[in-house]
Amino acid sequence: MATAMSSSLEWRQSPADGPPCVDRTGYDPGGVWHQRHSGGKLAITVEPLHGLTAAQRRELDDEIELVGAVMQAKPTLTLGTVTVGPPHA
Repeated sequence: MATAMSSSLEWRQSPADGPPCVDRTGYDPGGVWHQRHSGGKLAITVEPLHGLTAAQRRELDDEIELVGAVMQAKPTLTLGTVTVGPPHA
């Protein structure tokens, strides 16, 4: 999610809630995220640490669709504060 990022985000799973979203280099934490899966719905909240460019937002939308397909759920994306778990990036 950094302004120099030229490829889409990677979702890294960690044991804590709200694992970081990082750029493809794996070194630039771009934000934190949380998902809530209930029935056939998947609500994903992403809290970016930096502003998103239009291209990054499109890439994020594509990633959310991919996560929904993998989890066989209809995804929704909210950009905002992640209030679950300890604060970290």
